[in-house]
Order: sequence, then structure tokens, then C-alpha cells
Amino acid sequence: MIPGPFLYREETESTMDDARAALEAGRGHGTVCSAGRQRRGRGRLPGRRWENGGAAVLFTLILRRDSVSSAYPLTQLLALALCRRLEGAYGVPVRIKWPNDVLADSRKIAGILVETEGEFYLAGIGLNVDAPAPAGGGGVLRRPAAGLAEWAARPPRPPREIHALCEEIRRCLHAPPPLAEISRRLAGIGSEVNLMTGCPPSMRRITGILLGLAEDGALRVTLPNGEIQTVHSGEIDYAENS
Repeated sequence: MIPGPFLYREETESTMDDARAALEAGRGHGTVCSAGRQRRGRGRLPGRRWENGGAAVLFTLILRRDSVSSAYPLTQLLALALCRRLEGAYGVPVRIKWPNDVLADSRKIAGILVETEGEFYLAGIGLNVDAPAPAGGGGVLRRPAAGLAEWAARPPRPPREIHALCEEIRRCLHAPPPLAEISRRLAGIGSEVNLMTGCPPSMRRITGILLGLAEDGALRVTLPNGEIQTVHSGEIDYAENS
């Protein structure tokens, strides 16, 4: 059942770490580890952190790996579940920034991190309620951020949002949506994008026109020489194009 046990901490290092501890304590599929604030929330790439200087919905959902049957990555299924919830409940104009962010009006409103632990996936989601301020009040965010409060008539309650998001995830797991539903929300289609492909420390930079997604969820890009390249792992930048 999703959600299963709901474990909450007012402040934590990382809900992803809490989920690992929950597994060690015998918790399993459907367990939700949530927090009001996390001190060391991390992103997909080394050195990246989830900045939640404002209010945020922060949780990690434990899923059995055999519960995921989509042909595309779980990260993209979670992004679609977020889009469905934000569109349907609040009318937020969302797009998916491949592979693991959700944008609202071209600003980051949510991030996703999926890690594997034995027979389980740890699906971490951070959703801004208030847009975070730059660290220390004077720094610069890597990408402008948006908050759900900009579209919500009343401040959303994190526990309610988590349960609603988990229900949307459950529906997507039960009947994986066609890839077209993800593709039509992909930010930057038809635009020139910059890509850092591969994984650290051996990433390389390419530039091309974003075509869309392959059947397995990989990104398809037309290079300047006309070649179509398929990218399975990397980081995309279309800040000036989306």
C-alpha cells in the first residue's frame, strides 16, 4: 500500500538517509520518511544540494524494485506524477527538465532523486512551497526557483501533499502512462540545448537541438553535423531557451 507507515521528523540530515535507516529497522514498501527541514538534502550529481530555504514538502518513498514496470526510468514516472498533481490541484504550468526536475514558469519547483538499496528504490522528492531565498540572503541560486504558494489559494499542508502525491505515484505504478504523456511536458523541445553527458568525473559537453525522448526515456538530440545522439545520462541546460 502507498503510502504505508508515515515517519516524520521536524529536522533531519536527509530523508534519503532516514529511509535507509527505516529499511534497516525492518520497514519496507510504501514507507514514507518525511521532514520539516533537512540539513543535507542532496541532488543527483555530486556536490549538488536541495536548497529549501523556504517551506518545502520533503520526503523519501520506499518502493520495491519489482513494483516498477515502466519502460522508462522511475525518475521520469515520478516527475509525471508531480506534474499531474500540480496541474490538477493547482493549475501550475509545469514542464519536466530532463532527467529529474520539474519547472513552473521555467523556474525549478521540484527535484527528484532515486537511489537503489538492495531490492528497493528510495524515491526522494523535494517540492518548494515557498520559493527558497539565496543562501545567506545575498547568494545566487543556480536556477531561479518557484514555490507552490504562488498558485495555491491557501498554504498547502505538507502531509496532505505527500499523501496526494503518493496516491498519484501509486496510480502511475499500477498503470504506467505512455511515454507521450511525459514527452509533451518536456521543456525545451525544438530548442538548442547544452548537455553535459555521462557521469562525473568523465562528463563531456555537447550542443544540439532537443528532439524529445527515446522509448526508454533517453534524450534525443540533433548535433550540429546532423547526427542524432541518444543521451542516457547527463545534465541539460536550457535556461535561456525554456
